[in-house]
Amino acid sequence: MFSIFDKQDWLLVSCCNDGGLLLLNIKSGSTEILDNRGCTGLIIGKNYLLRGLQYPDLFAIERVQLDGAVTYWRQGGLANIHDLIEHKNLIYAVSTATNEVVCLNREYQILKRYRFPGEGESWHLNCLDVWQGRIVVSAFGKFSNHLEFKGQTVGRGLIVDLESQAVIVDRLSQPHSILTHGGCHYCCNSEKSELVELRNGEVIRSKIFEDYVRGLCVVKGKLLVGLSKSRNIETYGDHARIIELDLKSFSVLRAWELPFPEVWTMKVITLNYKNGLKLAFEAAEKQGAAA
Repeated sequence: MFSIFDKQDWLLVSCCNDGGLLLLNIKSGSTEILDNRGCTGLIIGKNYLLRGLQYPDLFAIERVQLDGAVTYWRQGGLANIHDLIEHKNLIYAVSTATNEVVCLNREYQILKRYRFPGEGESWHLNCLDVWQGRIVVSAFGKFSNHLEFKGQTVGRGLIVDLESQAVIVDRLSQPHSILTHGGCHYCCNSEKSELVELRNGEVIRSKIFEDYVRGLCVVKGKLLVGLSKSRNIETYGDHARIIELDLKSFSVLRAWELPFPEVWTMKVITLNYKNGLKLAFEAAEKQGAAA
């Protein structure tokens, strides 16, 4: 049977908390762990990778050149990076612990800080996307105090415009992984173990899973959905999985199990990119590079 991945047989997968960065071979289902540092957002450049390294009290972005050079950008006053995206040659990164999104140039200078109301990690800002040319961010809700959202996130989740903070979608529950494709928007309504399709701010279709839903990737009519062992709800197993869905019917086509309990982001990469990335991590390990 023809596979959409015949020419791009590899996924690069970031796994948060007790996870790391890994490669998944779509054809065989085999995985290769590149390292064991919990990570979140990924930006796939032409000859480099940017990834957010997850630390509760530090903000760190790693740049891996496919020629082997590995560098790090660290910033005090920010912490617990949850996502990265590139837009108009700028980098946007979520500092969840300080309730803000920062805009960086290519030299990692902070150009702007988008601060949201509340103290500490009050909204639990997490994932970014670009909708009709504007950056949007998902959040657990409008809360005032640090970690106030715990135990009261059902129906409080939001997707908001980054610049204006205007609410675009509401009544979600721990939303993550917002994604645009084919004129529609998709979101992981994680607390409800639900994938939702959105149009004009309303849910038009959904699918329920058994695990904590987080991580989306669309490739040629197939939707890849990440399922994690949750720290907040009872879930199916101890290992994260990636499910392949038919985008038109939402029917399950295939599934792959991962060696880590949680998944965050996945990106389709070419064989050449995969080989270059592997060599870069091997070289970094030999040089003793560490964030």
